[in-house]
Amino acid sequence: MMITFDGLDEAIVNGFPKDESYVIVYDRGQIIDILVEEEGMSYEDADEFASFNIDCLYAGEFTPIIHTEYEGEGYE
Repeated sequence: MMITFDGLDEAIVNGFPKDESYVIVYDRGQIIDILVEEEGMSYEDADEFASFNIDCLYAGEFTPIIHTEYEGEGYE
């Protein structure tokens, strides 16, 4: 079993084996870019959509991982 998000294949950055399948890793910035470019959302709407519909999704042990670059201050 492998879970992917429809229309977001360009945001896949990696995958790693788990049991006899894979867990897919998506880049959140690329997800936002796709939502803006393909769906015509504003950046703010795409960010809000991703926050409520993608980031918090849990679909079992093969739920995709959403990778986010940390951009805050004080990170070392």
